[in-house]
Amino acid sequence: LLPRGRNLQDLNSHQELPWDQEKGVSMARGSSRPENFGVTKPRSYAYPTEPEIHNTCNLLEVLDQHHPCKSAEERFLQSSALDKLNKIVQDWVKELTPRGIKEVNAIFFAFGSYFLQVDEFADPIDTICIGPSFVDHEHGFFKIFHDKMCQMNEVTRLKSVRNTNVPFMEFKLDGVPIKIVYASLPYSVIPFNFDLHQANVLSMDDVSRNSFDACRVTNEIYRLVPCNKTFTIALRTVKIWAKSRGLLSNVIGFLGDCDWAILVGRICQAHPFATLSTIVFEFFSIFSVWFWPNPVMLVDPRSDPHRLPVWDPHTNRNDIMPIISPVFPCKNIRADASASTLRDMIYHFKCGYEQCKLIKVNNNWRDLFMPYKFFEEYIRYVHIDLTADTEQKLELWKKIGESELLVLISKIEAGRGQLICHICPTEHLSSDSCSFFIGLSTKKLIVGRAIPEQVPSDVINEFMRRMENHKRAGMEVQVGCLNQTYMKSRTWGRSAMPLIQ
Repeated sequence: LLPRGRNLQDLNSHQELPWDQEKGVSMARGSSRPENFGVTKPRSYAYPTEPEIHNTCNLLEVLDQHHPCKSAEERFLQSSALDKLNKIVQDWVKELTPRGIKEVNAIFFAFGSYFLQVDEFADPIDTICIGPSFVDHEHGFFKIFHDKMCQMNEVTRLKSVRNTNVPFMEFKLDGVPIKIVYASLPYSVIPFNFDLHQANVLSMDDVSRNSFDACRVTNEIYRLVPCNKTFTIALRTVKIWAKSRGLLSNVIGFLGDCDWAILVGRICQAHPFATLSTIVFEFFSIFSVWFWPNPVMLVDPRSDPHRLPVWDPHTNRNDIMPIISPVFPCKNIRADASASTLRDMIYHFKCGYEQCKLIKVNNNWRDLFMPYKFFEEYIRYVHIDLTADTEQKLELWKKIGESELLVLISKIEAGRGQLICHICPTEHLSSDSCSFFIGLSTKKLIVGRAIPEQVPSDVINEFMRRMENHKRAGMEVQVGCLNQTYMKSRTWGRSAMPLIQ
């Protein structure tokens, strides 16, 4: 299993550069300069100065004291759960094997934040099962494997999510949250020397290709950065900052785990000798002024002679926040970004940069992780509440709501009220409901005490009509226009947003 052994063929070929424990610097063997990483030459070949090393030590101390890594017991529980799930997966594939086929097997491993060692115990571990051709998604995975998991007492909170580009199952195994995706290869028997990066993606179906790409992205990011240790701790630092501001979210257009990893990885490529504190400073310095829609990418997308869709700045000129996956076929993994989410992300990057400038003076890293009070930032809010009588219906209803929410925002901002919408990036989700919040400000004063007008009733009514057209039995939608005083007084508002109290 990965990352315990990290013994896949694609990682065996990548040797991590030596790590200077004292200075936190990656050193290229036998050279005073690093290798050329990324799509451009490094912005700086500078080695850390004494103040930068001192800043790094202070940052590591704050992380250890206030944001500690997983305990040894938590790591053991995760490892044991993955070992058990691996055995379950192997038994499941063997049960479905037709007669006459011998030595059948499946490949199972973890990827994502767990692989990069930047996860928390409460985060679901991203895993993938790569199986033979006779095990399909619809019947083999979502029916037989799902039923097999349902019968196990140690499995709880099992749910299937099919209406997405990467269908998955999510559950807890012995109390450890896990998410699993499935990819089917065009082989009856998967070779034991299977190479993750040499797999023939052309012969896969679309669902398997998307699932397969999800795990390849993480491994490729890890391979493309100059110093894995600096990258890992810098990514963990940025994720803690993002979580404190409610930005670690998959809500419409905000950044997910792979997005953050690519952004941090690009900074590491540009500063291959830099210490941790410099990487964090440069992260906010660069992305606070990044000229979107210039893409962020770790490697140049190569052309595709087989006509698989590959991201291209000319054919994809409408993408406003392109973050390009480093695996073939390269695509924009943030294609759903909207103008409002981009505007809010830039605002948060600028806040992070201003905080970093203060840290260079006072060396107080705790200030970087101060929570963002979304429900105290604006005078008026729009609250959209979606409910459904089953989890499957709620998943579909949520997807429809996200799509229609973008239309609602464009209508509000196009009106005469000079309103600007700010989506709350924290997802408010329960077993039967999902809520979205929009903070309202004016174009003259984005963050301030100028009281914005109410959203026109005809805009709200049009949104309700569009939602009614999609509604099925057991689905409901409610919309409310609320003020700040009401939001702060509601108990549910406080309990639903632990990161922004």
